[in-house]
Amino acid sequence: MLNILNWRKKMNKVYKLGHVDLHYNEEDHSYFVNEKRVPGVTSISKLCDKPALNNWLKITPLNALFDKIKQSLATNTPIDDLSLKSMRDESLKACDVIKDKAGDIGTVVHDLFENIVQGKPYIEPQDEKVLRCLNHVMLWYKANNVKVLVQEKKVFSKRYQYAGTLDIICTMNNKKEKYLLDLKTSNYITEDMFYQLHAYRQAYLEETGEKINKLGIIKAPKNDNLNMEIMVVDYQPSFMKTFLGLLEQHKCKQLFKEQSRQKKDDGRRVIVNKQLKEKWEAKIQ
Repeated sequence: MLNILNWRKKMNKVYKLGHVDLHYNEEDHSYFVNEKRVPGVTSISKLCDKPALNNWLKITPLNALFDKIKQSLATNTPIDDLSLKSMRDESLKACDVIKDKAGDIGTVVHDLFENIVQGKPYIEPQDEKVLRCLNHVMLWYKANNVKVLVQEKKVFSKRYQYAGTLDIICTMNNKKEKYLLDLKTSNYITEDMFYQLHAYRQAYLEETGEKINKLGIIKAPKNDNLNMEIMVVDYQPSFMKTFLGLLEQHKCKQLFKEQSRQKKDDGRRVIVNKQLKEKWEAKIQ
């Protein structure tokens, strides 16, 4: 059980969503309702199988290790067991380093775009990748006469017990139809992104009663050899069903973790009780 005092200290913001107070921890992007943690949409969708990502996770550390060995050979640096182990350990962190940097770029682009839409002052980014992504987004924004109605909104599904942050609800080209869009600074559009969108739609529907049937991804890639892409789909019940399946899988994983932890704690108690019993018997003798 999470220590309530520590929980309150860590909480950064509280969002009143009409039917519930949603607590959000900016440090680890966690959500709480009634002092109970609820899973986030992004965490749930990560359970979706991603062959391309899995392949990248395998190849990247190997490429990093290969580059380190190649560099050592080029500089005639001796390679012993200790240095090889160090290379291996650093190479295993390569994926985390890249993902953390990519995540930082995405956060900065989201913040900059939000400031622009709200007319707040902002500093022109110096990072080339951040600037490239932002230029992609602004090209879409201006070319389609976008009117942002909702931005960076926290949502919670009381019915299914999950939370998340939707990016944008807007209209385009002076038309009345509303779009629920997610801004991605990744290089590719994947199916799990649409599971997320359907989850946001459901939670927003529960809070407002409003049905938004146009759901889309704005891809603003970091790589300079890729173009911006917008992919919009109509609401598909099967996508929501797939998300709910991932939600059940997430619940099962959490339940297994809790039971494993409890079993481990019970095992420790058995060991302690056995030791106390042995000490007591020794005293009697």
